[in-house]
Amino acid sequence: MTNLTTLSAEEINRFVAEQMPPGFIEKPKEPQKKAICLCILTYNATIMTRTMTCLLQALTQCAEKGWGFTYILREADSMVARGRSLLASQFLVNPNAANCSDLVFVDTDLEWKANEFVRLCEHDVDIVGGAYPYKDDSGDFPLRWPADGLMEKNGLWEVQAVTPGFLRISRRCLEKIAKDQPWLEFKDRFNPEGQRSWMFFDNLQRPSGVYDEGYIFAEHAHQAGFKVYLDPDLNLTHIGLRAYNHGTIRQWLERKAETFDRLESEFPNVPPLVLMRKTMGEKIDLAEEAKKRAKDVSSPAA
Repeated sequence: MTNLTTLSAEEINRFVAEQMPPGFIEKPKEPQKKAICLCILTYNATIMTRTMTCLLQALTQCAEKGWGFTYILREADSMVARGRSLLASQFLVNPNAANCSDLVFVDTDLEWKANEFVRLCEHDVDIVGGAYPYKDDSGDFPLRWPADGLMEKNGLWEVQAVTPGFLRISRRCLEKIAKDQPWLEFKDRFNPEGQRSWMFFDNLQRPSGVYDEGYIFAEHAHQAGFKVYLDPDLNLTHIGLRAYNHGTIRQWLERKAETFDRLESEFPNVPPLVLMRKTMGEKIDLAEEAKKRAKDVSSPAA
């Protein structure tokens, strides 16, 4: 009789497979590879040529990795939040996307470099996006900072919210939001009978301002127990009347830090919070602030 204690793990598995009836032992399943569902929202059914070139390259790169790849379009929808929500809903209910592990939103006016699409998809988190600059010469990026400060982990920033134009979301994240927050479900006039949709994205007015669809989605995700991440080293170009590129958002933050240090040196009696507001773009006359505070200090107490 074979002495099992002298066999390796591989030999033991082979021995068991040979001795047991066929089908008694399940073959180990191979790890499931990613399958990407690209979701594109466009009002006039057009896309920038640079974006299309990048998408063709991304498709080739996904194929080289053995990933599945499909797409869902939403055209002629003038309400961005509704369009994104319907795309995300289709990702959950459309049979053609049933095997997809990840939804990726790509806006039709973005350009990226090399393998940045694949890089976005490879991060081992449920929600991750890339930041792109405003379509102007300010060099600034839209970003919602976390209330307790910016933290970096495994090369990613944990943020309050991220713009959804270059964004990956896992299936399990959307499924959990839909399950935990059933009040998000709505009926779209173009939905076939029985087809479900959820308003994952929305716009909301509050006393502090109007919050866009990316922020509202992030709120739903936080409520469902998920964190929102940003890859600060993606270098995205935003295409408008011309192509706007200001480097990565990490480089942008470094420039802001340098500006703050310079202002702190020039205006030592102005509080850091005021200097930070000026650094982030508020129109504040620091010279007047410095004079006012110098006057307050020199005035005798009543």
